[in-house]
Amino acid sequence: MQIRFVNFWKTFNENDNFFMKYLDYFGYNPKLVQDKRSAVDLEIHSVFYNKSLRKLVGLDKKLKSRSYFNSKRIQKMSEFVISQKTVATKRIWFTGENIRPPYDQLFDRYLSFDQFNFNDNNFYFPLWYTHLDWFGEPEYNSRVGIHISMSTLAEKRKLTRTKKKFACIFLSNPHPFRLEMVKKLRENFEVDVFGSYSGNPVAHKIDVSKDYMYTICFENDLYPGYITEKILEAYVSETVPIYWGDFGNDVSFNPDSFFNLSSFESFEHLVEKIKSCDYEKIYEQPLLNHEVDFTLFHNFMSKFLKH
Repeated sequence: MQIRFVNFWKTFNENDNFFMKYLDYFGYNPKLVQDKRSAVDLEIHSVFYNKSLRKLVGLDKKLKSRSYFNSKRIQKMSEFVISQKTVATKRIWFTGENIRPPYDQLFDRYLSFDQFNFNDNNFYFPLWYTHLDWFGEPEYNSRVGIHISMSTLAEKRKLTRTKKKFACIFLSNPHPFRLEMVKKLRENFEVDVFGSYSGNPVAHKIDVSKDYMYTICFENDLYPGYITEKILEAYVSETVPIYWGDFGNDVSFNPDSFFNLSSFESFEHLVEKIKSCDYEKIYEQPLLNHEVDFTLFHNFMSKFLKH
């Protein structure tokens, strides 16, 4: 099967990623094609457009408003965006950001954070799924610096060492909720900030996080089902996650293994709960209530790829 990736993030490895592993594991023999003029069997699009295409997409949105309806120049440019059709037999739209699927565009199937299926055209596929060991061996997480096995996420863990430091955060996007959480905790505890925002980047999170009790790991948005790798990475970094997110109807996660700001009335109520908790009891809880059933995704994909 010939496959091409379009509009993925800069650090995305086209040769070594979830989709290539999936296709290889289930016998599709994937062959990467980068030339956009060449025909392929499957094209997977994401949402990280280059600068010029972002401008055109913006113009397309303006075209849909009445004030721009009669602009022939914008209409022509918009048609250019809509006609960005490369030669592909099948197209999948995939997002790692909290962006609604473009159901009005030229895609055959969608993998998104939306928890409804749109007549079986969309599959709920949160980003943290791509960090699990679906294909016979533990999945290496380069940001944390360890291999992850889903079976260990669904089992109790042991607190084997005394944690002398309270909390840390790995911060690149200074979201106001993240900064406010740091501020509120610092009224009672020490909180260390790592990452590009602080000018204190680390190669692997586990190298520093293992000495801390907690990791602050807020999502960028609060939307039902929008769950990225953040809570997973905080947990496998040998800490208890202090999280902000909305699981919607996803019951994979064990709420006793972390703190979720969205479950509290305020930052202050969350801080009070953290101050009074039995840390060891929370730390030893499994992150997942159960292992995720991969057959649901496989059924969705295999049905699509066979037709």
